[in-house]
Amino acid sequence: MTPRLESPEPGKFAQNIGLSGLLGIAAAGISAYVLTDATHTDAVRLLFLALISGLAFPAVLTSAMDTKGQQTSRLQQEVLRITDNATTPDIGETAKAAKELRLVLAQNPAESVKPDGQGVIDTMAQQAVNNIAQTPATKIAEQRQVVEELKEVGTVAQNTGWDKTTQAVIDQLKILGEKTDNDALKASAAQAVERLSEPAKP
Repeated sequence: MTPRLESPEPGKFAQNIGLSGLLGIAAAGISAYVLTDATHTDAVRLLFLALISGLAFPAVLTSAMDTKGQQTSRLQQEVLRITDNATTPDIGETAKAAKELRLVLAQNPAESVKPDGQGVIDTMAQQAVNNIAQTPATKIAEQRQVVEELKEVGTVAQNTGWDKTTQAVIDQLKILGEKTDNDALKASAAQAVERLSEPAKP
């Protein structure tokens, strides 16, 4: 026995026909005014570009969120690697870790990272700063290099919105300034603390 086909309700049928017609008009407009080089006004082109954006925004938004999540995960792994590398008695390796930390922070401002990942990254970056500061440095030249590396990390962190990392640099510079007997190094650390304690310039 052949199953009986249900007839659509009159209202829904008309609604589907209307929607199909509107989508057909939209598709034609997109093809004519956006995807081709046909002569048209900016206003019409803008209208159909807006229509495309409206139709596509859920997929675009989902993709953007996924991308941001992936970026946050990669950044966490990178900062963790740098933190581990900064645990070294070698001043050369310390300088390399500090340079990598500056580069990562500069390329990934805090606002570009998912909020729930910012705290984790900031905490790991703080530990990297602490590791850099604790590099054994018995000679004045080595102490000076540690201070300079920290100053540069602090500047980048301040300018990219990593506030806790900036504060960690301030704290370590204060400690190093108190430990050293070299007046020039003490003054350099104090000046950096004062500068980093000021609000970042927009």
